[in-house]
Amino acid sequence: MTHDTRLFGHTGVIAGIEESARRSGDVVSVAVIESDAGDHVRRVADQVADASAGAVVVIGFDRAARAVVPALSKDVPAVAIVDPGHLDLEVPSLWLDERPAAAAATRLLLGFGHRTVHHVGIPSLQRMNGREAGWRDALEQAGAPVPEVLRTGWRVADGFEAGTRLARHSDVTAVFCGNDELALGVRRAMHEAGRDVPNDVSIVGFDDMPEARFAVPSLTTVRMDFEALGRSAHAIAAALARGEEAALPELPMPELVVRESVGPARDVR
Repeated sequence: MTHDTRLFGHTGVIAGIEESARRSGDVVSVAVIESDAGDHVRRVADQVADASAGAVVVIGFDRAARAVVPALSKDVPAVAIVDPGHLDLEVPSLWLDERPAAAAATRLLLGFGHRTVHHVGIPSLQRMNGREAGWRDALEQAGAPVPEVLRTGWRVADGFEAGTRLARHSDVTAVFCGNDELALGVRRAMHEAGRDVPNDVSIVGFDDMPEARFAVPSLTTVRMDFEALGRSAHAIAAALARGEEAALPELPMPELVVRESVGPARDVR
């Protein structure tokens, strides 16, 4: 169950679920949650109300999917994939620990001599997600200014809009984006404003979608193993469907991947 089948993280998780299911002979169907409105949530929850039909994996990266979890029948085995920090669910929960890698990405930029790092953030269901929290950790530990977060959507167009705003300020020299799509949008906005990447502005994304390697310049980002997350979620769901106990797995840590979109601040060259 997911709110969006098109976003990179969601598709990666679904691919991992499908791969694991094929190996074990399970059948996967996808239910899309239109919104967090009560009637939509109830309709989707009712689709899986038959406990004999199998188990449910909720890709709960957004508000609509997250709203489905408490609406599920207690008789239906379920597992949720969530942002780090959502520990209040009554079903087993999985996540990738984004915070250390976000801090590492921010420290990388500070290490290039940038006075501070601006953040274009993805939507969050809590006060701050792991990506924003890691960014803030690194700035505060370095004693660097903590700019106001530009909170936006998930898409390239959202990044372009945020990047257009940032490009108006000459003191913006480093930007950490909540995902690669936002980073590509910020990169385009900087280009249209006549600001070179990385000579004028350094940009870091998050997720390591395939396009990141082939962007010009290639995008520094954080690699997230969404498929491993999906495989683990399926393994837990399958065990629960058999009436077995399911241990939470150790998942791979996100990894900083340094490419061409970062460089020294002008005043330290």
